[in-house]
Amino acid sequence: RAGAYYYAIDCFGNVPYMDENTPMGVTGAQLGRAEITRKVVSDLEDIVAEYKAEDPDQKPPYGYVGLDVAEALLVKFYLNYGVYTGTPDWTSCISHAEAIIERLKGAGFQGTGLTEAYHQNFAYNNKNFAIGGASPVNEIIWTIPQANPQLLSYANGTFMVNGWVGTSTPDTKWQCDPKALYNTGNAGWKCIVARREFVEKFDWDASYSVSPDIRTKLWMTAANGFGIDNISLSQAYYGNNGFLAVKFTNWAIDDNGNIDKANSPAPTDQLGLDYPMIRLAEIYLSAAEAYLNTGNEEMALKYTNYIRERAGMPPFTQLTPALLRDERCRELYTESTRRTDLIRYNQWISGYTWAWKNYRQQGGDFASNFDLFPIPSSVVTRNGYTQNPGY
Repeated sequence: RAGAYYYAIDCFGNVPYMDENTPMGVTGAQLGRAEITRKVVSDLEDIVAEYKAEDPDQKPPYGYVGLDVAEALLVKFYLNYGVYTGTPDWTSCISHAEAIIERLKGAGFQGTGLTEAYHQNFAYNNKNFAIGGASPVNEIIWTIPQANPQLLSYANGTFMVNGWVGTSTPDTKWQCDPKALYNTGNAGWKCIVARREFVEKFDWDASYSVSPDIRTKLWMTAANGFGIDNISLSQAYYGNNGFLAVKFTNWAIDDNGNIDKANSPAPTDQLGLDYPMIRLAEIYLSAAEAYLNTGNEEMALKYTNYIRERAGMPPFTQLTPALLRDERCRELYTESTRRTDLIRYNQWISGYTWAWKNYRQQGGDFASNFDLFPIPSSVVTRNGYTQNPGY
């Protein structure tokens, strides 16, 4: 419930509140964003305190949630507490992040609790690296399971592979073989391309073909005939309107970041790889941001450089909010954090532009009310709620 409220508060602001004390048939009252944030955070604090008192080493079975997910949600709330309530709380963000890190560190990359290879979090065997999984490394704190055949769908990991890719033909300039590259039985849907502004946040050679950043290892780039510019978002321009920033794969990945064919499945349309909702890498970066905002650049650098070094990139020697914001972009892309981050940094409405922002090819500012989505009109009308400003 707290997870659902986190996304509702983040996207819609003033939302209805209901809990186990709300009678059946009663519509929840629409509360202010700050009030509902404090309610949900208070519940989470109680849950975390009870876990720590009764079962501090609690590790739920694979696919279930417990102490670490509850505390990770608190980190997400406190990282954005200034946006949601008007008053930042970096100290609480640090406290809960450090508790998670202390429980999960020890194995993995440099003993951090992170997987040895970045793409192990997004591969067929990523279930092993979730809490309750087979590995002592539990980077994936909250996972959406897909390993059981009854849980397979066209969403989650399946979408994050097939949504990007498409089969090339002999007469196309660009070359992509979804089965060989990503072990999918689907020809691909050609739904997604990367904005140039995002691509340029990574280091590249002069032709934008190869990057030293391991996080781009599965991408389709100029080396594969793809154009970097977003001349159109129409599917008809696929191959000429942006790189494919793929980071999920249906191959198993070993500790060296290489394909492990012996432990990979046969290619199918629906893929049995989980979608990670919250990873330990996000917790490290959130702690780094909170430390930076409290003047502790040393700890902020330490945690940010764990992320960079695993990606094969040189460590930072100094850290600014802009550098940290871009590192979150590189590490967490397609993990549903970017809009929230840009709002927190006051760069969502204006101050940062990307191709086709606000329907313009060169980009343009959003209207001032676009930091919240509209509440569906049917919900507003049926329940007498107040619509968000500007809609």
